[in-house]
Amino acid sequence: INRLVNCETANLSKTINASVKQIEDIKKQNEEFNVIFKDYDNTILKEEKVKKGDSATPPSSPTRERYEFIGWSEDFESVTSNLIIFAMYEKEIITVGENKKFSSIQDAIDYAVDGDIIYIDKGIYDGFIINKSVEIRGNNFNIDPKSSRSDETIITSDIIINASNVTIAFSSFILMIAVAISFFISAYSFSERAVCTSSLPEISTIATS
Repeated sequence: INRLVNCETANLSKTINASVKQIEDIKKQNEEFNVIFKDYDNTILKEEKVKKGDSATPPSSPTRERYEFIGWSEDFESVTSNLIIFAMYEKEIITVGENKKFSSIQDAIDYAVDGDIIYIDKGIYDGFIINKSVEIRGNNFNIDPKSSRSDETIITSDIIINASNVTIAFSSFILMIAVAISFFISAYSFSERAVCTSSLPEISTIATS
């Protein structure tokens, strides 16, 4: 009788253990995790529950003024834990030229804010008025004028500078204006030294490479 009882007890224990494991396996299969997508300012864009091993579904690509969305901060395929995922951005690049964001340098300046850099492609452009603290770079910016060069950025009429902390960057010449001024620069190519039609007051730095 004792042997029979012990045998039945052992069988019952095995059955119970198997059942417990089966329940645990089912729980694992049905395990869910919270996945939250947030914008740069911590705004929740989307929140969802995802089964273990499944992929989360991101919201539509968010937008941010003067920035470009470049992706998400975390991988959300085959989710195995709770996740908080942030939208990632790069500061917008302001470009001027054929098939660029702007065809006019003045339009680019009007769009820009203080601290922006404006990249000007090769080509011939009208003069412009600088009334913001921006940096303007020509097509051959930072390229040794004695080395092989691309086509130049050429300005055909006057430039008026009426702002502080303005940088006009050439391949061989950098002009920085650190005080509020108003003066003219005659037509020039971004590859050459600027020729000024009037004296330059309070020029903080003139650097040549």
